Amino acid sequence: PLMASNSFRALLGAATTVVSVRNSQKSSCSPDKDRIASLHDTLQPTPLVELRSLSKQLGCRVVAKCEFLHPGGSVKDRAAHALLKSVEKTGELKQGGTVVQGSGGNTGISLAMLCAAKGYKAHITIPENISPDKISLLKMLGAEVTICECLPFSDPGHYAHQATAICKRTPGAVLPDQFENVAKSQAHFDSTGPEIWTQSGGKVDAFVCAAGTGGTLAGVSRYLKGASNGHVQCFLVDPTGSGLKKYVETGVFSSVGGCFIDGIGIMRKTANFATAKVDGALRADDKEAVEMCYYLMRNEGIWVGPSAALNVVGAVKLAKKLKLQPHQTVATVLCDGGERYLQTTFNAEWQTKQGLVPVHTGTDLSFIGDGRDPGDVQGDGQARLAAAGVALSKL
Repeated sequence: PLMASNSFRALLGAATTVVSVRNSQKSSCSPDKDRIASLHDTLQPTPLVELRSLSKQLGCRVVAKCEFLHPGGSVKDRAAHALLKSVEKTGELKQGGTVVQGSGGNTGISLAMLCAAKGYKAHITIPENISPDKISLLKMLGAEVTICECLPFSDPGHYAHQATAICKRTPGAVLPDQFENVAKSQAHFDSTGPEIWTQSGGKVDAFVCAAGTGGTLAGVSRYLKGASNGHVQCFLVDPTGSGLKKYVETGVFSSVGGCFIDGIGIMRKTANFATAKVDGALRADDKEAVEMCYYLMRNEGIWVGPSAALNVVGAVKLAKKLKLQPHQTVATVLCDGGERYLQTTFNAEWQTKQGLVPVHTGTDLSFIGDGRDPGDVQGDGQARLAAAGVALSKL
């Protein structure tokens, strides 16, 4: 059920109490092995919460999926489960084998946790600009980590290509390939999308999130479009430095600027993103993301990472763009928690060095722009794609 974010911790406490009372009534402390799964055997639905301070300001309902509450701490638990199952099902991954994956951090962390639980080894390649907190966590989970220079995808030294090379020379290794393996987007079609639809009571009018591989946006947008008979407006929010926004609008990858945020933004079309059903795209930047991180802590009591905050920035921009009314709802995803960014987003010295010191207070949202790039023409993405001769179904 939909719940207010400020009451979530209290509800968690209540749930814990109920479990404790029920367990105390049993005659034996031995677990029922036929009924209780291990931590990583299954994924449970995460809460959908209302961000009430934003709902009040925007005049519509703003809700967010708390994906940071998965055992692995991020939305990538869903992807990791699906990716691992896909290579287990084909027989490529044998007991004691090695899972190799290029990652912006969170997919690697979720895979490392699952590998540890299932008796596999994990080798993660990661760009050098990723949060040091994520790299440390990967190593603590037992993964071998290869840190790669930040290079264009065309360069063989790119972290994704390095993963392929490592896999080829490692006996018993498999590469699930989170970029091109559509099991990733299917996982969100099968779980995240239905959860949002059910928990909201089928009352969703718009959905927005950022994309890296595009798995979340693709799976959720396809499900919500189908469940609503096309009613739900689905948008991409794209950070500066990424070419996806321009691709959605014109069919051509291009961008300006850069972005520090891990795991989102890309300059190529992946197999996962190709299945997305999007109506348009919005732009957001580092400053907006950092400010929103602190806004959510002040006003919602939620501590999330910068990509999650960017998604919320996208929700604000989309609500304004679509002129959503009090009876309407915009949904997004809180990808991960803030604890993975202690040395970057939430570090005062880093903020100063990057020119990203948050300055806004209270419920001030004046730091949020309109989501357009300089020179953008008003109009939805589908109309602009049609003008460019690009069919959304072929993206």
